Amino acid sequence: MEQFGADSVLEELDCDAEMELHILVQHAQNNMVCPSLKIVNGVSLDMLKPDERGHSNKLTQLLNKLSKVAGHYSIATPTGPQSVWYITDEVGSAIQHSDAPNLKAMTFINSPNNKLGDPHMQGYNVLWPV
Repeated sequence: MEQFGADSVLEELDCDAEMELHILVQHAQNNMVCPSLKIVNGVSLDMLKPDERGHSNKLTQLLNKLSKVAGHYSIATPTGPQSVWYITDEVGSAIQHSDAPNLKAMTFINSPNNKLGDPHMQGYNVLWPV
């Protein structure tokens, strides 16, 4: 367990909803629980309205989960490499990391004209056992 001394600074805190509400009420009344605290549950303390905090908290949760289903690759263009983002389908998003994997996956992009905006571009996931 981490020990905090008198000179410790706590700027960010993750806690349950009841503690978050208590901190918000104290902050709104200028009765700071921890003066250095700036972020609670990924949302700035400057956002005091519950609907704003809820919306921001949902966006934060979405962005944290997005990396599980989104990926990117680079395509060579005349002006240099360009990143392309994609979201995997049902099969691709069902594949998850494992400390003891039994298969590997690689995204393969087929672009017949070797152009980024090629309407015939097709993406494939190639799977093979380890």
